[in-house]
Amino acid sequence: MREQFRRGKIRYILFILLDLACLIASNFFAAWVYEKFNHRAIDPSGYMPVVIYMIVIDVFVSIALNTLKAVLKRRKRVEFVQSIKHVAASFGILALVLFSTKQGAEFSRIMVYTVYGAYFILLVAAHLICRAVARARILRKEETPAVLLVTTDGYVHDGLDVVKQAGMDVQGVYVTDKSNEYTVDNIPIIVDRKDAVAFLAWEDISRVYICGPDGIDVPETLLRESKNMRIPVFRAPIRTSPDIEIVGIRTALSKEDQKSGLSFFESEHDIPIQIRCFYTIFESEQDKQRGFHAHKHSWHFMFCPYGSIDVIVDTGKERKTISLSKPSEGIILSPHVWREMVWKKEGSVLCVAASDHYDYDKLNSDYNEYLQYLRIRDWSATIESAEVLGGIIA
Repeated sequence: MREQFRRGKIRYILFILLDLACLIASNFFAAWVYEKFNHRAIDPSGYMPVVIYMIVIDVFVSIALNTLKAVLKRRKRVEFVQSIKHVAASFGILALVLFSTKQGAEFSRIMVYTVYGAYFILLVAAHLICRAVARARILRKEETPAVLLVTTDGYVHDGLDVVKQAGMDVQGVYVTDKSNEYTVDNIPIIVDRKDAVAFLAWEDISRVYICGPDGIDVPETLLRESKNMRIPVFRAPIRTSPDIEIVGIRTALSKEDQKSGLSFFESEHDIPIQIRCFYTIFESEQDKQRGFHAHKHSWHFMFCPYGSIDVIVDTGKERKTISLSKPSEGIILSPHVWREMVWKKEGSVLCVAASDHYDYDKLNSDYNEYLQYLRIRDWSATIESAEVLGGIIA
């Protein structure tokens, strides 16, 4: 419920007030029916406490059972089921309250049945009408579709560029591999899948775009709820970088000796990643071996400003050795690439720029577990595409 209220805010409160209006209207209808067929007026002093009970219980059920989940986007069948759950829970709690107090003996059970029968009909009708009005309002807006972009942290800027170039209005970005929320170009970054589902339900989102590496871990919950809300999911085309890429570093040599000089690179300019961590490994003896791990989410740019280091890289399908011995040359490793480093010269220095903050839990440090992780990831992606996303992604 917290995510629903956080993303819905005013709309969520308005729906609670709408439900209460339907409940009060049902009470007026039940009172009219009661007086018409019994030919006597209802005592307001005995009736008002029960109405107050109904209102309090209705709000409690809405919050506790989260019966307003995705109300703006859910299907008619889901609306029917949720309304039954809401009315049945409210009726059951009221019955317990009434028959444990003196009002139970004084209040007509026929009145209660009539109130909640009319309430169910009004509730379903009111929600359907509100959804129809919301859809009509969206259609009257500009033709630019509002989208939720789903991507990884390393692809946020690339994904925004692709979706914006396609003429989409990005309302929010769901990042699958981060734990802290922030904003990019005044667009909210969402990191919790429940929050992302609530965002779909309460914002005027008409499409979901997935941008990122082939193995991007999109939660099945988000995909399933998108399907339930009839929101199409697209895998947007994006520039795909190789798993291993050798890149040049801008270098200016001294005019005097042509040996000393300056090498530099800029984040998201010379290298296509946003740097959040930088570290060096130094004072290692010759033939020293390090590494023996792969990162699950983080991109890495590695270079050797002094000495010579061999980097053995393995993608699970290909294994090769790349020698780093020039301050003007480095390599970019995408997530899931296994790396081993061998110091070919004592005192060599290895510098590493990473796209994510350091977190040992995000490492695969056992090669057999690493290969198993790749198999599971590839298999899960195949099953997901065939069963969960079938017919949705264009």
